[in-house]
Amino acid sequence: MASEPPSTLANTQRQKLRGCDALHLATALAANEALLAGGLPPLIFVAADNDLLIVARAGGLATENPDLYP
Repeated sequence: MASEPPSTLANTQRQKLRGCDALHLATALAANEALLAGGLPPLIFVAADNDLLIVARAGGLATENPDLYP
């Protein structure tokens, strides 16, 4: 994770997330930063875990919960 932006790493370390959730979020935050830096539209973070979605939104990501769609 040496190439990971410091803000992304700090964001995941401040939250009480499970290991896989932290990895999911850190990857999405880093990918989103790269997309925005390249002038591309932001990604949408998709997860069925509402706690994880709250943390993702706090990190500035747009979110979707697939459980909300029949």
